[in-house]
Amino acid sequence: MNFFTPHPAGNHHIFSIQHIIFMIAALAIIYIIGNQFKNSDKKRTEKFIKVMAIIILTFDPMYWFWEISHFGQMRLGTSLPLYLCSLFWILLPFVAFAKKDSLIYKIAISWICTVSFVGGFMGMFFCVYLNQYPFFHFVPIRSLTYHFFMLLVPYVLRVSGYYKSDIKDAMYFYIPNLILLLPSFVLDKIFGWDYGYLNGGTGTPFAIFSSIMPLPLFIIVLYSLLYFVMCFVFYYKHINLHLKTKALLKNSSN
Repeated sequence: MNFFTPHPAGNHHIFSIQHIIFMIAALAIIYIIGNQFKNSDKKRTEKFIKVMAIIILTFDPMYWFWEISHFGQMRLGTSLPLYLCSLFWILLPFVAFAKKDSLIYKIAISWICTVSFVGGFMGMFFCVYLNQYPFFHFVPIRSLTYHFFMLLVPYVLRVSGYYKSDIKDAMYFYIPNLILLLPSFVLDKIFGWDYGYLNGGTGTPFAIFSSIMPLPLFIIVLYSLLYFVMCFVFYYKHINLHLKTKALLKNSSN
């Protein structure tokens, strides 16, 4: 079967043996590569980020070209860069090339080092394309590789010491998600699409939860839960220290 066949025949399932082997190998490779950057020279890490920023810009155009060449058009309901994971290729160039004291850089790097971790893991683990195509096909391979990079880049940024988190990042990292919801909401409302899971996350694990509650409640719960879970995982120490310092200052003033 051709690697680029648009409608492969047969039954295909997520969590096949190839998928599981890929995930184990990917995590091992991320760990090995990341360790090469421990206590690394800052310029070396910056070169890595710049190379990755350029490479990752090719992933969506590759998919658009594949769709156009096989279907004669882009399927706008699923191919626009309005997924949370799309923010990876949109924001990484700002981490690579923006001024380090600029607000856009701080927002971008805080997103890359938090949401990208979660999105990369979920996208690699729940690669729904594997329910439609065999493992060795352009569509799932492209998606798995993209989400592999979503895990690799923030891991390198963290273990190298290049990214030093701050209490303000607990606010900055979620801003891109909220901005992305604006066009997603409008287009989903007009065309019935499902960007940002705003129509229930059809075909994803989120559909399980959207099916048992009203859609507005699902959206509020989903994005609130994502925010608080990521805050706890990535910024608990900063938030805890901030609260303790605030309490000490209050007690000392009394």
